Amino acid sequence: MRVRWIDPSGARAQEGPAEGLAKKHVGARLPLDGAFRERFGVWRVEATLEGQVIDRRSFSYSSSLRRASSAQLPSGRSPR
Repeated sequence: MRVRWIDPSGARAQEGPAEGLAKKHVGARLPLDGAFRERFGVWRVEATLEGQVIDRRSFSYSSSLRRASSAQLPSGRSPR
């Protein structure tokens, strides 16, 4: 299974294999820093299997979320 990240302009930002997390669960992370730091708007992520899209999700990334993601919670975990 592969994961494709599509930025707000519709351009493919990154693609790679999904990570196995637990039985029957996979995940992927897109670091929203560097080149992606200021690409605010609605992002899409697509999961593909053998070249076919099997799931598609979207999320909104804004400057207020960027500030929150750099904060630290008392437990030492970053907010999601």
